[in-house]
Amino acid sequence: MHRLLIRQLRHDFGIEDAGHWLALNQAIRDLAVQLEHDRPMLAQALARMPALLERISSTYGQHERHLSLLRSSLETSSRELSEVQEALRAEISARVCPLESPHCPIPRLPAAIAQG
Repeated sequence: MHRLLIRQLRHDFGIEDAGHWLALNQAIRDLAVQLEHDRPMLAQALARMPALLERISSTYGQHERHLSLLRSSLETSSRELSEVQEALRAEISARVCPLESPHCPIPRLPAAIAQG
């Protein structure tokens, strides 16, 4: 059973461990059998309760795996974008710096013309 569901059951129902949960599960089933004739809807709901909790536990697990996959994908995308950004910065820097270099083949405009 998923740890979050166990924590919720512990908090809401006082279930401390798996043995306690199994005992409660059996008590629910026994009560469902007892109520079968007098209160069939309640008996049916009680009989389905353990399966419902297992599905909830499974859903928690699926959600946790999905979040883990999303985190991993986000970290990978972030790392890749950072690498591309750094490469673009380096490329821009390589293109701009030569123009400012005294060895640049493009002649500089005289200060009077540049100020216009």
